[in-house]
Formats: sequence, C-alpha cells, structure tokens
Amino acid sequence: MSRTPRSEARPRNRLGTARPLPALVLLLVATAACGNGKPDTPPATTREVTVESSDDKCLLTPGKVLPGSIRFEIRNTGREATEFYVYGPDRKILGEEDNIEAGRTGTMIIELYPGTFETACKPGHREPGPGLRQPVLVVEGGNAPSDSIGNLKRRAARDYKTWVEGQVSELLKETRSFTNAIKKKDLERARKLFAPTRVYYESIEPVAEKIGGRQGEIDANIDERRMDPTAVREWTGFHRLERSLWETRALTEEDGKIADRLLVDIQRLKTQIAAEEFNALDLSNGAASLLAEVATTKITGEENEYAGTDLSDFAANVDGAKTAIKYLREPLLVRDTKLWLDIVTEFDKIEAVLERHRIPGKGWKNYRDVTLAERRALQNALNAIAEPVSKVTAVIKG
Repeated sequence: MSRTPRSEARPRNRLGTARPLPALVLLLVATAACGNGKPDTPPATTREVTVESSDDKCLLTPGKVLPGSIRFEIRNTGREATEFYVYGPDRKILGEEDNIEAGRTGTMIIELYPGTFETACKPGHREPGPGLRQPVLVVEGGNAPSDSIGNLKRRAARDYKTWVEGQVSELLKETRSFTNAIKKKDLERARKLFAPTRVYYESIEPVAEKIGGRQGEIDANIDERRMDPTAVREWTGFHRLERSLWETRALTEEDGKIADRLLVDIQRLKTQIAAEEFNALDLSNGAASLLAEVATTKITGEENEYAGTDLSDFAANVDGAKTAIKYLREPLLVRDTKLWLDIVTEFDKIEAVLERHRIPGKGWKNYRDVTLAERRALQNALNAIAEPVSKVTAVIKG
C-alpha cells in the first residue's frame, strides 16, 4: 500500500482512530447477488479470492467467501499497472493494493465480516468503468466468530486504558500548575486554570470514581456538598477550591492544604488506574455514565455553581463518552452497524449545539448566560445521543 489514490483520498471517520483500522464494516443492506453478478451461487467454502485484473475486466473467483481474514490474490493480466480496492459503507476504503505491474501478482489480506462489499480494479490508475467494479459477499450467520469479537473487545479495552492513562497524566500535570497558583494565592491565575484542569478529570469521571472511589476527595457531587456545607474539613477537592476562588474570592492557608491534598489524591488515582484491568463494558457503561452525569448536574448548572464553568465540563463529559465509544468501533461495526452510524450522527449533532456556546479565543460561555431555550436545545441533543449509547452495552455483551 504505497500511496493513497489522488481521486479517492482515504477518508477519516468522524469517530475514527489515529491508527489504520481493519475492515470490520458492514453494509446496512446486503444484496442477493454476488460474484460476477450470478445469483444462486454455491455456499461459501473459502477465505481466498482470486482477482483477475485486465484492461477492461475485474473478475473475482469466488464471489462469496467465509468471514475472517480474506486473502485477495490480484493477477494483473492487462497491459498497464493496476490497483485493487475494497470499499465499505459511504465508499470508505477498507483495503488497497497499489502498483501491481503488468504480468505480476499482488496479495492483500484484510478482515471482513458478514455483509456485501464492493471491490474495484483500476488499470492504469484510472477510475474504474463498467466491468471493473464487483461485489464480494461475506456470509456466515450474520456475526463474526466469537473469538474474533473477544479479541476486538480486548483490544478496545487495552487501547482505552492507554488513553485514560494519558488523561490522568495530563490531569496530574495541570493540577500541579493549578495547585501551585492556589498556594501562591494567585487568584487570577488559579481561576484561569480551574476549568482547563478539570477537563481531564471530567473526560474519565466514571473510571475515576469506580477505581479511586468518590468519597468527596477530588470532585464531591452536589448532594455531598449540600449535606453539610459548613463542614469544610470534610469537603475537599476541586469544588472546595472553586468556592474560595469565586464566592469567598480569597485564598487562605487552609486552601493551600486542600490543594496539597488534591494533588496527592490525583497522584493516587494515577497509580490505581495503572494497576487496573479494563474490559469492554467499562467503556460502554462509562460512556452512558458520562452522559448521565451531564444530564444530572451540568445541564442544571449545579456542577460548578460558583464558577459557572459547566459548559467546559459538559463538553469534556461528551468528549469522554465519544472517545470510549470510538474505541468500541470495531466490535460495534461487526455487531450493529446501524447503531454505530446512529451514534456517529448524534455525537456530531450535540457537538454542533455545544459549539454555539464557545467564545473564540476565550473558551466557553458562562453557564449563567445560557438561556432556558438554549438549555433545552442542549438537553434535546443530550437525550438524542444518550438513547443509542445506552444500547451499546447490550450489543457488546451479546
């Protein structure tokens, strides 16, 4: 795969990962025809396809294969160098083999699971005309083998853990800057750092609470804070410092001690996460929990009631949920392509609604300035994405 063709640049899915993904994509509607357009072909018995690429034909033998690692052997019988492509939904390139010289053979191996995929030969690197595009039908009961699904889920959990570890490392670094400002009693700088620091915590909040325990240490919720708001000795973490920064508008030696404890608590969280084993349900349940967190505290403006920085937390929760689902992309595409596409669509919509409240160069609008109508629009977009995300756990478990 030496290059991306000029006319069909390799697209990037809106929830795509940085690394190339195997071809675990289904079409929403499978066609009845297969192979070279002949109906009623025999049952699939192989995972090997021979492709004959001539000047005006692209012949696949057979046109129906078993799911899994499919080997395409591309024989160039034409007069010019050719290319071979396999496409998924929306004409996304799933695999390609470039620059197969005349008289030579190229090999491509990709993962394909039940569905109908289009292939194309491009003799002379030209756009394929009639006879140069063919479907290949992958069949076997509608699901990938269970061991393959298990591998995909384990890889998703492993990759997500790496991302979480990166987030908590950034959280520790940013918290160190934030708490230094607190200890120096630099009110203005501490205020500026409050929301950007919290972004890293909010993106992994369910994981942090599950692994590190809540106990009001890092991010006491509104109910905990209101049980006894005068008991400042028991109230620590971000929101205790938020109150000093925006309500009391003064920093004390006690705040310095709270800042020290916050840093220790986050360091402990980092150590705990490094030792934790993740599974795919941590991702799906975590994504649903993040959206529920938005619905219960951010949408009401109660999370950061002193600072009014709820939109920053709102966006971080949504981004954290989106990231968790992104790492489940491959098993989701195998199990329920429509659900994946619905989730992509709704994440795009809620991000567009959120963007209306971003102030270029200044971050997010203060939540007190968000009107009731705007809050309803945010709530509607949140409900729309929460519904398909809530289905992911059942699909992943199945």
